[in-house]
Amino acid sequence: MKLKLLELAVSVFVILLLMILHEFPKTVCYCLMSDKEDRKRCISKMFYFHKYVDPIGAVLGVVAYTGFSKPYMYRIQNQKKNFLLGSVGILSLLGIFSVSVYILKCEFFLQDLTLTGESLQAVLIQLFWFYMAVLSGGMLLVNLFPVSVFDMGLLIAGCSARHYLGIIRNDMIIKIVLLFSMVIGLIRNIVFSIISFVL
Repeated sequence: MKLKLLELAVSVFVILLLMILHEFPKTVCYCLMSDKEDRKRCISKMFYFHKYVDPIGAVLGVVAYTGFSKPYMYRIQNQKKNFLLGSVGILSLLGIFSVSVYILKCEFFLQDLTLTGESLQAVLIQLFWFYMAVLSGGMLLVNLFPVSVFDMGLLIAGCSARHYLGIIRNDMIIKIVLLFSMVIGLIRNIVFSIISFVL
């Protein structure tokens, strides 16, 4: 029972942290690419970390191991800037996922997803990196879906305005497929399989 409560607390903390770590770099890039007047306004709001938190994404992260952050509605006509923002989002999650799996493998010598820590501190640290790996991998796969406001949507907007309009027209269908994939555990199982293969 105590372990379940620890897992719940750590998973909530990690999903909230991941939302910030995912959206904050994109906000920094957006501010740097803005003109002088917009940049000041953007910088004054970029440290309001609560704006990156999506309640539904947090619940899905804890329940289904696949959450998502609250995407900022970037309205940029420049395709290169859209592509850069999407790339930053994807790379931030990929970097977190890679580092987390590396730490689980090389620091804790995990051969599978079973915790090996004996003390409370050791268990908490392993739980933290375990959830960082699983939830960042889940968020990465979620953001690879071509939802208009997610990272893949920004990448598509950066490549082709015509294709971006196409995903906007089919936005509801794409979101239903994404939600169904999350609820039935498809994304979670893919992430677990990748981590188990690497370990």
